[in-house]
Amino acid sequence: MIQKKFFGSSLREQESPMKIVELGYSGVGKTTYMASMYGTLQEGFGGFKLRTIDHAEHTRLLGLYASIKAGNYPPATSQRNEYDFYLQHGGKDIFQFTWADYRGKAIRETSDSYEAQRLHQDICSADGIMIFFDCKALIKGDAKANEIRRVTALMNKAFQDLNQPISLAIVLTKIDLVEKENFKSGLLEPLKGLIEVVETSNMVSGTLIPVACGIKMINTQMPVLFALQTRVRSTVNMLNEEYKKYASEAESCEEEARKEQKLASGLGGFFRDLGRSILSETTHAELARRNWREAEEKKEKAQAKLAEWQPLSQPANDLNYYTKRLINIRKGETLHNYVTQLKRFEGGGQSFIFIFFLIVVAIIILIAVYSK
Repeated sequence: MIQKKFFGSSLREQESPMKIVELGYSGVGKTTYMASMYGTLQEGFGGFKLRTIDHAEHTRLLGLYASIKAGNYPPATSQRNEYDFYLQHGGKDIFQFTWADYRGKAIRETSDSYEAQRLHQDICSADGIMIFFDCKALIKGDAKANEIRRVTALMNKAFQDLNQPISLAIVLTKIDLVEKENFKSGLLEPLKGLIEVVETSNMVSGTLIPVACGIKMINTQMPVLFALQTRVRSTVNMLNEEYKKYASEAESCEEEARKEQKLASGLGGFFRDLGRSILSETTHAELARRNWREAEEKKEKAQAKLAEWQPLSQPANDLNYYTKRLINIRKGETLHNYVTQLKRFEGGGQSFIFIFFLIVVAIIILIAVYSK
């Protein structure tokens, strides 16, 4: 298994950072999304923030974000780029991840080309994938504009070679340019093959996320958080299981040590150990000391796992809280049901605003009632 890079109370660096892959055909809004997502997460969301390792990249992304908010959009990516980020929670760096951004035309590369092979390797080793589709093109039934068949074939091939669970976010861009009345059952028909690929894989958790990047930002923080959540959750579960294993082994060693100590105690224990020494057998006293040492070693390992688990536990819970409200792809779900959910989907920050509005209205009503 590829080890990832996490940060706890003491910095512990492992072999390589987490990786997410961003994919979509030219013009769907990948570069716009990245800058919008980064700018939005500077303000924070549920305790989460993002920062770049390279300060120059931080300045560039915030400049793009400001331009996008003013209605000016960046040109499409012309080559594969990698960016290194830290996800923060509660003002602390939680873990580092690499963002691999592919140019749109990489989707159309022949399978024997270097870029196509590299893309396949990136997908297979990724912890999360974000695939972008132009919602306006979907409304028109223009599958070619999104290169949906090529994307589906890429995912189908890569998913057969997975050796670890991953997250896949199907991101529907330019949602603000589409009227909800146009959200009909046929909207997702071009994506049926891709959705079925996700549904049939035991290694992939998928979701559908509508986003908008511009003067009004909608759901920009959700795709990246979803892309990261599977690996974070599995890592937290793994550390928790390892902690419990070492803690249990420590208890077993302590129990065995107490048994041996009892056998070595008193006059009877003295003669028992004397007899074992004559026979060149390990004495009960030595077995007790050995088990006490092993118990301490197991306790130290358990505490080390606990120290790794603790700083990730709350972020993992928060990621689960926010991402479980998304439109998750499930086996047996119909396209019609997905579209119905898209119509009423309000996204991460939007729902909080709506709830806050309802609370304010309720308070006003209560004040009006009791003031009479």
